Amino acid sequence: MVSPQSARTVPNGIEATYQMFAQHLRGYEHSGAGVIFRKFIDNPAKIFIGPKEIEVRLNKRANNPILIDSGFVNSPFRLPWLQNKTVRITLR
Repeated sequence: MVSPQSARTVPNGIEATYQMFAQHLRGYEHSGAGVIFRKFIDNPAKIFIGPKEIEVRLNKRANNPILIDSGFVNSPFRLPWLQNKTVRITLR
């Protein structure tokens, strides 16, 4: 997990990733890295790593409807820095 403190030291990496993520979160489009981290990243989850897919299964939280509306839940995407594996976010 990358904290907002780390985001400040790597502005072109984590900070930019949080901002791109925030653009899809209704009501959080202009939020800073600290808010995005607390509300959406720093959450309990189970992670299942398979040969071709990584599933991030999030616990129930008040912000889950915003995540669902964002299009990230149950919509697989690829991350180049994870050997291009498919990542799928699901909710419990």
